[in-house]
Amino acid sequence: LLLKTHEARDVAMKENLNLACQKQHDASTASSDSFLLLAAKENDRGVCQTHEKAILSEFLNAVPKQHQFHKPLLKVFSKKLKRSKKNISGNISEDETNEDEEDSELEGEDDNSDSEEDETCPTGCNISLYEQVIELRERRLDQEDIFADIKCAINEAQKAYDRHVQQEKQIQRDVCSYVEDIHSFQTKKQQTLNK
Repeated sequence: LLLKTHEARDVAMKENLNLACQKQHDASTASSDSFLLLAAKENDRGVCQTHEKAILSEFLNAVPKQHQFHKPLLKVFSKKLKRSKKNISGNISEDETNEDEEDSELEGEDDNSDSEEDETCPTGCNISLYEQVIELRERRLDQEDIFADIKCAINEAQKAYDRHVQQEKQIQRDVCSYVEDIHSFQTKKQQTLNK
């Protein structure tokens, strides 16, 4: 009779534990998936940085430091421009200019005070070289846009991963709590039976 009175609670507690274990498995899977996504985005960031360095290297090959027009062409190459970019919704919005941490070689040499003045080929400079620098700048700006998108994606993936890890820890605590409750209940039941 005592066993029958405790049976319903016993079954309910075991079902709760099984459900919590299933949630723990699902949370662990989601956590590992978000970690893999984060790792992939980090890899994309590394690839993007490699492309940016390659573009800078291409510029330095085309216009070495000893070149007489190195400084003015570096200024043209390093210039930050506001560019319009289509959002996912299709609206065109002004894209904020992003500071690139990786271009430490360009820091200090980039002067934005003349950003309003017209861009013209320096006097005596080869026009094809100037056009090549303009094309390299466009490629650099494209890479900066891609880098900014990847940075946003990494932040989102990091937040998702942190959220999944927190859920996993909470579910782990719930599982431990259910196990303790079951153990305590079984002990009380045994004591009742012994009496």
